[in-house]
Amino acid sequence: MTAMKLLIATDDCCLRHPTGVFDIHNFDRPFMEDYRQVFNTIRVICRMAKVADLPAHASRSDGDEVQFVDVPDVHGVNWWLGARQLTRRAVRSAVAPADAVIVRVPSQLGWLAARRAHQLGKPYLAEVLGDPLQAIKGLGHGPHYRLVAYLEARRLQNLLRHATAVSFVSQSLCHQYQPFTNGQPCEVISDIRLDPGLIANTRAYSAPLTKLKIALVAALHPYKRQADLIRACGQVRDQGLAVELHLAGSGPCLLSLRALCKKLHLDEQVVFHGHITDQKALFALLDQSDLFVMTSATEGLPRAMIEAMARGLPVAGSKTGGLQELVRASELFPVGDVRALASLIAALSRDPARLNEMSKCSLEKARGYTNDLLSARRIQLYQYLREQARAALPGPGPV
Repeated sequence: MTAMKLLIATDDCCLRHPTGVFDIHNFDRPFMEDYRQVFNTIRVICRMAKVADLPAHASRSDGDEVQFVDVPDVHGVNWWLGARQLTRRAVRSAVAPADAVIVRVPSQLGWLAARRAHQLGKPYLAEVLGDPLQAIKGLGHGPHYRLVAYLEARRLQNLLRHATAVSFVSQSLCHQYQPFTNGQPCEVISDIRLDPGLIANTRAYSAPLTKLKIALVAALHPYKRQADLIRACGQVRDQGLAVELHLAGSGPCLLSLRALCKKLHLDEQVVFHGHITDQKALFALLDQSDLFVMTSATEGLPRAMIEAMARGLPVAGSKTGGLQELVRASELFPVGDVRALASLIAALSRDPARLNEMSKCSLEKARGYTNDLLSARRIQLYQYLREQARAALPGPGPV
């Protein structure tokens, strides 16, 4: 049987160490397992940071027929404007030997790899992880943000038209972008890899909470809107409820968020944990919390929230994207509505019966995202991509 080579294109950033490639987010070896069930060799093209020392709990990514193609570790506007020029040669050399391509979009490398695959007549699967329209609008309200958001959404629509198959991580993304597909196989499959053994028991809240411990796990980027939660905590504090907010994540908004805490006199009530790479430490934080709140302007289907739900933690979230599939309607609030969020937090602190019901709902929802349920569906879609790649291979010449 012909060996089949897969290329995965993503804007994720991995770490190039003298001993190999490592990651602290997604691309560890277990993450690759579903791909490896179908393809003989895998190459991943992504941004790469060269490091002499590895952070604690970094996981090995390469090996076992998984290799990485490095492109510069550039971020922000410089990446959006310069990705094509910075990576043109690397993308061309990575796509050329591949039999099939998987692009994890929205991402600059995903756009570029899909475009090159289409030019060469190679099949590609689009794994749609989020909505670029809402993500960019969440960064600001100026006309240039609206223009860029529109252009990125149009680019995603065009990419989907030419894809061999499409996978959306949430039903809301599917509803929004499926009209731009052309009848090819189209599935809604989360990219969550949740171990069933991590699912905990239902929480038991027996009395109103006089002190509320809130957790949010998310990168400190503008569209995650942690500032809304900090302001809501300030309003709740002013109403006489003791509140403690724990923010896990790193990113460019750290200094501005710290400054906001100082301005609102919440220095002692808000704890910045940085990016927590140790799963045991992360779950310890979740297990010690009373409520998980996500304030994003846009989300696909956030792993952090599903992990919180797996621990039986009551959750609340902004009314956007995949959060609406995870959070009960009664615990959703409009994006950016600090007053509504503060009212919700205060109401939950006074209602232990509601918190108990929310905990039960969290566990029921999380059980639908365990890897034993989702892995088979991913593999089936990858097998379809493989067969399309085989059909595209040149046949034997004339005898």
